Amino acid sequence: MSIGKHILAKFNEKIQKLYNLEDVPALENICYSVNKKHTFNISYENEDKTKKKQKLESIVKALDEGNIPRDSYRRLCNLPREGEISKERININKIMVQLIPITIIDINTKSQVDESEGVDIDDESITQEVINAVGKSGYRNINNILYYLVSNLVQKDILNPDQPIINLQISEDG
Repeated sequence: MSIGKHILAKFNEKIQKLYNLEDVPALENICYSVNKKHTFNISYENEDKTKKKQKLESIVKALDEGNIPRDSYRRLCNLPREGEISKERININKIMVQLIPITIIDINTKSQVDESEGVDIDDESITQEVINAVGKSGYRNINNILYYLVSNLVQKDILNPDQPIINLQISEDG
């Protein structure tokens, strides 16, 4: 049990003995620090799930676009726990794979694995999976990407459906 849940349970247990039945005490938040280095703020308010999801999506976007190490950013901004951010990233990836599937293609038919080289991984199944993945690449179909972008832009009233003109600049990925 996390310390926040433990404190809330103890609070709810004690208020029954310390307050009248007509009183309605509510634990709203707690703030504490560890070694005066790490500050923790626990809020017991009912958080709007939509706002929380938007916040997590924004954090994932900022971390991915800026190539910011999560630990450093979390120390600066008091981010939610790594697990929440990781779960949101997994959810976003699942949705994107459904909307714009990734197709795997062979880019090289000759194996580039030097099997005489020393192995650092003891698990044979992982080693075999890596060997099988050599010479493979993934791509997303431009038609699927454009369909997703156009429908999204029309839905947000950014693109006029009567004149759906988009100017694209294509550059190499390198």
